[in-house]
Amino acid sequence: MGNKKVSVEELEVWFSEPRLHRYRMYRNPEHVYHWNAHITKELLVDIGHLEILLRNAVDRALRQDDRYGTYWFQNTALPLSYQAQKSVVKAVERATRRGTRPLDAGRVIAELPFDFWRYLFSKYYQATVWPKFASCLSTKVSRVEFERHLNFVYINRNRFSHHEPIVKGSYEEDLAYVQSLLTSIYF
Repeated sequence: MGNKKVSVEELEVWFSEPRLHRYRMYRNPEHVYHWNAHITKELLVDIGHLEILLRNAVDRALRQDDRYGTYWFQNTALPLSYQAQKSVVKAVERATRRGTRPLDAGRVIAELPFDFWRYLFSKYYQATVWPKFASCLSTKVSRVEFERHLNFVYINRNRFSHHEPIVKGSYEEDLAYVQSLLTSIYF
């Protein structure tokens, strides 16, 4: 779209009327659409940083435990759920280019998707992953609270990636929503 002024009608042709319906309540819907696109793009940068920090912190915490080691994601001492095991298998395939290069733990960690990391904070891992990770935090927080914030970020990450609106109908609501998201990102 560049710097060209685009009408809401043109946006509807490109993205569909139902997708842009929420913007119609504003006096300048095309401006609100552009604002939404800009703010979600910026928030995705922060969420990307959070994802990298999270996976590196979990990896570091689990590697330090002698029971799990560098390849903790393949160690049966840490019982991963079936879904997590499937994610690990796919990540190993991508990291090794289907066996054409040596297994490197760092590459595997980088290939694991955000949903893998977020599920490591579910109740299933409360006795294994959470104590290791929680001991690295500078703030005392419950697993449930941490998981709640992480899920909020995860859901919004997917919404932003699909260009869904974050506008709620009023400036105050929009600001409160963005602030709650930032609180979860920087929790």
